[in-house]
Amino acid sequence: MKILVVEDERILSLNIKRYLARFGHNICGTAENAEDAVDLAGRHRPELILMDVRLKDGTDGIDAALRIRSFLDCPILFTTAFSDADSIRRIRAVERSDRLSKPYDLAGLAAAVGRIIETADGRSGSPAG
Repeated sequence: MKILVVEDERILSLNIKRYLARFGHNICGTAENAEDAVDLAGRHRPELILMDVRLKDGTDGIDAALRIRSFLDCPILFTTAFSDADSIRRIRAVERSDRLSKPYDLAGLAAAVGRIIETADGRSGSPAG
């Protein structure tokens, strides 16, 4: 699966990239802020986006996801430490999205990506928003 990683913590981004590559996924790009995320999504057309909610330069991953959604209909897995009602409501408003709470371990990330792949293959229901 072609995956775009949007994460402003460089070490975490690198770990995600290495871990998912071990399972044969193609990491088509990494971004640390919303503008780069939108740009890379337009250029690379990923099949899945891993999207942090709070990004570098004070930008917002949910806003970036909504902008991306205007031209690309791929699943988006939000990764966030924020579980406040407003953040959850905003994430749920993004179609074909799911949420993975931070901190998470890489096995939890792999399981979440696996569920999305199963959904994309039509073997189970759609990701919960």
